[in-house]
Amino acid sequence: MLESPKRVELKQTLESLEPDIVYFLGERISGSEDIGPLELKDFNISTAQDLVSLFGERLPQLVGILLHTHFAL
Repeated sequence: MLESPKRVELKQTLESLEPDIVYFLGERISGSEDIGPLELKDFNISTAQDLVSLFGERLPQLVGILLHTHFAL
């Protein structure tokens, strides 16, 4: 499990492991219906091409993204 990786770290890990399943976990701030980009430390994933650029020649069979709503107090 990688927590808040940089783009290069995530890309190298995905290319070396060639996983069948990749699961991203993120947060969404309450009060907004929009879902923004998936943010790494130094890279935002806002398009399908951005996501594909993280993988080598072999893409996983499943990519899951789960968003939790963060309620500001």
